[in-house]
Amino acid sequence: MKKRLSICLILSLLCTSCFPAFANNNEVIESSSAQEAQYNIETININMAENLLDEYYINLTGQEFSIDSSEVNAEIIENFVETQVTNNIIPDTQEARAALSKEAYRAIFMAGAESASAMFPIASYLLKHSLTDNPSDVTYPAGSYTSNEVFSSAVVQNLIEKAIAVIQHNATGSFYTYRDSGSFNYSSYPDLGLAIGKFNFTTIATKPSTVWTYSYTLTDVYNYDPWPNVTSAIGKMNNIAAEAQSAGAITPFNVTIYPNIV
Repeated sequence: MKKRLSICLILSLLCTSCFPAFANNNEVIESSSAQEAQYNIETININMAENLLDEYYINLTGQEFSIDSSEVNAEIIENFVETQVTNNIIPDTQEARAALSKEAYRAIFMAGAESASAMFPIASYLLKHSLTDNPSDVTYPAGSYTSNEVFSSAVVQNLIEKAIAVIQHNATGSFYTYRDSGSFNYSSYPDLGLAIGKFNFTTIATKPSTVWTYSYTLTDVYNYDPWPNVTSAIGKMNNIAAEAQSAGAITPFNVTIYPNIV
């Protein structure tokens, strides 16, 4: 349902240089196949993955790992993970590979979300919230910063006007429910476009006496769907986020936003 950029790669659009793609020629540490791996499935975590990524990249380039790149993809993560298997850092099992892949994606996306938090506060928060195995659903109440941003936008104001017109024209009783959908365009609403993208919009109207009262709810599932046949940088970066989701690094959850009742 989502058609958004991944936050941790947004900065690459603003940069004039990117680091080179990872390769398979990282220095291999000689170890015995019988020696126990440095980490096991229980000790693989995001901090460990971040440190290993830094070490891996320094061995390749002489520089610390940078998030300001559009070079991250599933092949690069796979090369990184296989190097850790070869160096006996993690066990030679599919479970350990999958765990390190997931945490490597999370380390990259977490760093990007933190770097982008000032520019994209809503999107940054939701991205960081997704980087766990079981994120809770997120609700923004009326009067919150996110609610105010969403319901003051021209996109939602137009939906409200449309809903009121439809209800007043069609309603015959004292209760009416109207459902619609919309989307935030990244170019017009960068933070909301990244955080929410497409959404569902529900209007409930009640008429206890002679005047209609309206309440609104905006709902969304925070996730990333791959775009087919992408050629643009935006599409490619969206698909990197979809790869991270497939690896388990990004976990979908529900978002609900309420405004003040009109």
